[in-house]
Amino acid sequence: NVLLRDVIRQFLEAREIDANNERIGKSHFKSLQVYMRRLRPLQNEPVSSIKAIDCQNLLDRLNVSLRTKDHYRRAWRFMVGWAMDPDRQLISKDFMHGVKVAKPAAVEIEIPPTESVRDVLEAAEGKWRLIILVLAATGIRAGELRALTWRGVDFNACTIRITQSVKKDDSIGPPKTANGVRTIPISADLA
Repeated sequence: NVLLRDVIRQFLEAREIDANNERIGKSHFKSLQVYMRRLRPLQNEPVSSIKAIDCQNLLDRLNVSLRTKDHYRRAWRFMVGWAMDPDRQLISKDFMHGVKVAKPAAVEIEIPPTESVRDVLEAAEGKWRLIILVLAATGIRAGELRALTWRGVDFNACTIRITQSVKKDDSIGPPKTANGVRTIPISADLA
């Protein structure tokens, strides 16, 4: 019975050859080495006894971002696919089948009470009062408001058209999601 450590060793040796022949980048090879090290708790197991739940548990315990977890998952799947290749047949079953990166729990957005919004509006002065009023009345994101131009405001139709947003790096680009491009009605009092 083939042990996982033997599969990992052969996989990394093949990837090292690829790196030396410039078929993959050296940094990509180093990342693969890191990803394979996290399989250490299973390395002495025969591959025939490893189950998807074993890999899922390892992945779930990683204290990294969801994006990084997905890099681990993809690297492990790549290794399994490589080992299942008909020319190698090191592994007969895909023990990564069904392993997924858990989606983050939905975050409940706490909407401030109307009285609190009124208090903030009463305390705000000048342009800040208008900014807070527009944000509170429309629900648009701060980056969307920062990117809003007069062309996006239609006083006659009482609408605001959101087509862009200011990003974290202060560049202007499309809104956060595809549904972010939208027309928002505003009250005649706000217009």
